Amino acid sequence: MSWDGIHHLIARAKAGDDDAWASLHEMVRPYLLNLGQRLLGPAWPHESVSDLTQGTWERVLTGIHGFRGGEDDIQTAPLFRAWLRQTMKRVDANRQRGERTQRRQAPPGTVSLSALRHDDSTDGQPAFEPIADASSVSAHLRREEQRALIQRVLDQLDDPQDRELVQWHFFQGRSVQEIAKEQRVSVSTIRKRRQLILARLGRDLKDLQ
Repeated sequence: MSWDGIHHLIARAKAGDDDAWASLHEMVRPYLLNLGQRLLGPAWPHESVSDLTQGTWERVLTGIHGFRGGEDDIQTAPLFRAWLRQTMKRVDANRQRGERTQRRQAPPGTVSLSALRHDDSTDGQPAFEPIADASSVSAHLRREEQRALIQRVLDQLDDPQDRELVQWHFFQGRSVQEIAKEQRVSVSTIRKRRQLILARLGRDLKDLQ
């Protein structure tokens, strides 16, 4: 696998270049798939490997500004591969933690939080922060802060379908398959639009975690 041009591609992606993001994804996708297969092992279905790969790539989209490479391709490539490995391990650890949490019965009056989801396999659970005492001042302030953040994110999107995608996927927990069916487009189209939105608004969406 050639990593020629990786240093320049990362710099362009950080600057918001959509073409650079597409080229970077094309470059690292085989590496991520191979990494996911080794991490999960042969017993896991291909869909699980694809989900882990996609989840890792979405973390790359939102966290690329935190990556510090070297001065050229030779220095940057191994650093970036190491960063991808650590990112995938964190995504997998979060997946396992989420599965353990789902097995335990949640206390009465709580709701799970997943404002920025990284897994298309969820069944559409609510994605807002649990508020145990809605009458408390702190709970009210937190709820108002969330509403302001959500509105800030939506205000940056001019396309009504993109606004629907963000509202349904990130804030209502609906899967890309459900949204594709609702908007009458392919799943790959929804995935591509989601990647572009994450690349553009990743930091704001992470504030909602």
